[in-house]
Amino acid sequence: MTQDQTLAFAVLAGMMVVVIRGRLRYDLVAVLALLASVITGCIQHVDTYSGRPASLSPVT
Repeated sequence: MTQDQTLAFAVLAGMMVVVIRGRLRYDLVAVLALLASVITGCIQHVDTYSGRPASLSPVT
């Protein structure tokens, strides 16, 4: 697996753990996962709220 794939799966796994534990609301977890994806570079900042599906390919 590439580093981008590993980061994407780590964000998803972290999101699932937080949702299953139930300590935070699911909408807050979704926003935090989106921010984590932008910070780690899985999603480009210009595509954050574009509504287009993001690919997990490296940012060029």
